[in-house]
Amino acid sequence: MTTKEDFYEYPLTHRYCRGSKITAIFSERNKAETWRQLWIWLAEAENELGLKQVTKEAIEEMKANKTNINFADIAEEEKRLKHGVMAHYHSYGKLCPKACDIINLGATSSYVLDNTDLICQKEALKYIAERVAICLKRLADFAEKHAATVIVDRTHYQAASIVTIGKRAAVWAQELFMVFQDIEDVYRKLRFLGIKGATGTQDSFMTLFDEDEEKVEKLDELVTSKAGFDKKFFIIEQTYSRQQDTKLIFSLSNLASVVKKIAHDIRIFQSYDEIRELFEAEQIGRYAMPYERNSMKNERICGLSTSLMSQITVAITILSNQGLEGTLDDSAPIRSMIPDFFLLVETILTTLQNVFDGLTVQTDTVKKNVARELPFLALEEAFMRLSNCGCDRQQVHAKIREISTNASKRIENGENVSIEEMLKDRVFDSIRDQVLQTASNPINFAGRCESQVQRFLKDELYPVIQKCLSTDSSDDISLMHQSTKRSRSSRELGFHESFLNYLKKNADPRTLLKLMQVSKYFCFKEFPFIVIKDLEYDYDLIIDWKYRPLQSVSKMQPFDFDNTAKKLWITETLSIGHCEDTTFASSFISRVAVCDATTLKFAYQRICENELKFFNADKVEKVDFWGTMITDSNGKILPVENVLQLLPNVSYFHYCFDDDGIDFTSESIMSFIAYLKDSRITEFKLSMIPETFDFDAFFKFMHENPKKRYNLIFSSVSDEYTQKLQTAVDYFIENCLTIESSVLIEFEFQTDESYYALERTWK
Repeated sequence: MTTKEDFYEYPLTHRYCRGSKITAIFSERNKAETWRQLWIWLAEAENELGLKQVTKEAIEEMKANKTNINFADIAEEEKRLKHGVMAHYHSYGKLCPKACDIINLGATSSYVLDNTDLICQKEALKYIAERVAICLKRLADFAEKHAATVIVDRTHYQAASIVTIGKRAAVWAQELFMVFQDIEDVYRKLRFLGIKGATGTQDSFMTLFDEDEEKVEKLDELVTSKAGFDKKFFIIEQTYSRQQDTKLIFSLSNLASVVKKIAHDIRIFQSYDEIRELFEAEQIGRYAMPYERNSMKNERICGLSTSLMSQITVAITILSNQGLEGTLDDSAPIRSMIPDFFLLVETILTTLQNVFDGLTVQTDTVKKNVARELPFLALEEAFMRLSNCGCDRQQVHAKIREISTNASKRIENGENVSIEEMLKDRVFDSIRDQVLQTASNPINFAGRCESQVQRFLKDELYPVIQKCLSTDSSDDISLMHQSTKRSRSSRELGFHESFLNYLKKNADPRTLLKLMQVSKYFCFKEFPFIVIKDLEYDYDLIIDWKYRPLQSVSKMQPFDFDNTAKKLWITETLSIGHCEDTTFASSFISRVAVCDATTLKFAYQRICENELKFFNADKVEKVDFWGTMITDSNGKILPVENVLQLLPNVSYFHYCFDDDGIDFTSESIMSFIAYLKDSRITEFKLSMIPETFDFDAFFKFMHENPKKRYNLIFSSVSDEYTQKLQTAVDYFIENCLTIESSVLIEFEFQTDESYYALERTWK
């Protein structure tokens, strides 16, 4: 009995891209279904333009059998006919007897072959652009983190000056960003072949539509639009111009060259032991030399990139070999070349993302290398300052060259050479103190590195890549790769597959994430949840739903909540603002897989205590309730102290009173004070406080607990109550106001002096 191990398997699909989206895009099934979809679109368009033989009944039959593909039958047909497209045509026709005569009506093989290639290319390009954007985000995070971390800059592989690690990473990001823009440009300009007939003349369609050019042109436009393209070729030979393929392949080859440059740089840094790629706990560098920690992933990237870069000649050769209206010189190579390109790019980007996720800076080595080069860098500083003073540049250059050469020889002999020694020559008298002051901190030699990094990321990179960093891509992949442990298959886990299937389908999201980190068996092609850092809803706003992606510090952006199929995983803030439906928060729960929010903001909602627990009540730290009621299982409104008991870790609590919401009686205020005294709340705010609030009791509590922050805002109250507030506030200002206390009390007709006195302390 033979097994798959007895036959050669393609490394890209077997080793590197197993289960990849690219393999699904270019799969035989997707190709076959796309061919059938193209035949359906063509039939629909012909029917819409009045071609009587193309009936709606036939079209419905085609739609019903679109995914009913008998590959064994197709193989038999191709063996008999020696023609791949005709084999599919005959097999589809057997399933659709009413449509058999109108399938591919007026079109040729190129209609399904070329258009399917273009549809697949477009989908693959979009996916690759998203993967590049994710890599850019990872690299940008690294650059931002180390924007001010100095390192020796090298030209000609020799120490030259000081740069920051963030600047070096930002330069890598700029190179990758330029390629990203090229890929996007190719994506935007990708043109559909459309319906052009045997040699591009559309003669067959002119016959079908009685020489009506306007209808033929409309047919071309309809099919192009149905396929999701906004551009098409107006004139072709038998196939679309292979120059479009060369532009696609050049953009991917250019990506490979940029990624190889980045990986090569990281390998150099690793050789100096300054920046390392992740070396996992059980990873082996080399068998012969167990102590080696070679840059395995970056070496793989360089090797794969070299393979990808070299293939550009194949693409331009195919273009040049196309004779007259067309030959089959392109058929076989195009069939494998373009999918291979995308698989290589997928492999490279997957490895690159892994590298960026695991980059570590060897701080001690970096500092040591900077300290060794600092005296020489001080000479460069001295050179520029002396030039500014009007000294003869040639004489100064010769003197610095002499000093640095002698210092290098001394260092080679094991001596230590200080900056002070190198600057002792009297030529430096006028600028010595300035240079020594600059040399006191190496970052002073880094120029605008830090601000350059911030400006590039903020003004150029983030605004462009943000649209590709969908919650379905960047953050999902981030969660799936949090674990660096070796992923294990179902067989290695030692459980029956049916049990593992049950776990995968029924595990709660947090457990599922842990399972995904343990074994690739539990992974999905796409993470099953949308991970969001902050989510905000407000009925009154023009854009009602807004969100901030995971690991992002950018502004909130629009979120298409209504058309989002996946459940949400919220990590930091959930805000439901003004909404006419008081049960909105309750109904929203069905759309949430996990709520890990540490901040909750609800306005005018009615929530039962179990629903509040779902919203991470036991771990939430900040709560802002405007007119929101929390009820028990019987629908009775809970008093505020009972609400706070559901929020044991809250440090900030704000409640705005509403006519139908929580109320404070003399009895309840004492229970509330008793709870508040021992709670973790450090800042407490009440708004629109009614006159039933026992201020005397609460004032006493504030006086006895001065280290908490209190903000009390009262609604319209009686003159008597107003006088009570003013008297108490004046007394507090006179006798209790200290640096430690923070109290802000606001009410109508309050004296300006008392308000500003409290406000100054509050700030």
